[in-house]
Amino acid sequence: MRQGAASHPFFYSNHSDTTGGGAGGVSETLPAEAGTDDAGIGMIEIVVAMFMLALLALSFAPLLAGTLRLAAGNADRTTATELVERQLAEARGQTATCAGLTAYAASPVPTSRTGRGVVLTSARDVVCPPTYPGTARVTVRVTADGATLATASTLVYVGSA
Repeated sequence: MRQGAASHPFFYSNHSDTTGGGAGGVSETLPAEAGTDDAGIGMIEIVVAMFMLALLALSFAPLLAGTLRLAAGNADRTTATELVERQLAEARGQTATCAGLTAYAASPVPTSRTGRGVVLTSARDVVCPPTYPGTARVTVRVTADGATLATASTLVYVGSA
């Protein structure tokens, strides 16, 4: 028997040192009965882990809800911006007179809906130049529930009133 191995109850003296260290002749083998009372993960540990995961998930819920609201609002603004651009392109395609642009601005504008069903209403305005030839300013504004979602203006060359 090696020196010092029998004095400690956790080390056997009849095992050889297989760790390669061999310092002092101490074996790192534990007795067979060590750790038998810890058979695995208990039910309490599982419940505590599930509770902690639930708390973590709940902490991210407001962030997720806010992100979804923001994404829906951005989709509405994108649809409104596309509607504004389409109407400005139509205004640029009108006859090059202020009367033609004014008639276009006064014509009824059909309402549109976003993917979420929000009703978009358009309003068009034309400001004719004081002298001709000149540029007329055409402004298109798209609103939903009284709030302006998109506004844009363009200049259109007009040769006469």
